Amino acid sequence: MVNYTNSKAYSAVIKKRIRAIVKSSGVQKEIQGYYRETSRKRRFRVITEETIDRRKKMSQYNKTHGDYSPRRSNLTFSGQLIDSIKAYVRTSKDVIELIPTGRRKPYILKSGKRSKSKSLNTDVAQGQADQDRHLMIPTKKQRRGIIDIFRRKLKRVLNS
Repeated sequence: MVNYTNSKAYSAVIKKRIRAIVKSSGVQKEIQGYYRETSRKRRFRVITEETIDRRKKMSQYNKTHGDYSPRRSNLTFSGQLIDSIKAYVRTSKDVIELIPTGRRKPYILKSGKRSKSKSLNTDVAQGQADQDRHLMIPTKKQRRGIIDIFRRKLKRVLNS
């Protein structure tokens, strides 16, 4: 979550105006696109040779993401988790939440059949977090980027 207002800096009237602008300005889609793009470039801890071999074998049967590399530890094998991220502006709390949505398509196995796993992307994100791969917690750079997008959009709307 990213807090987009500072409660001490804004009066209640200004906060109300900001909330109205946020709901109508399309800032959610802009933030969503930014977060997805920067998340594809994030690096996590080094992956094992066993994982690299498994990824190489699975890539022969499955559609991979454009940023995929068997050695890169960046959650882009299929891109399903990153592409499922949605940004929601919660005006009641003055925060922007980044949430994975939907179900994952099962991977195709060597036999040509699909795996039986149809897990939710929220479960996959939690599993990654359990492995210290916190995709849903923005880095400091991503937080600054999100706030910059929000400020630019707000200035644009207020100046028009």
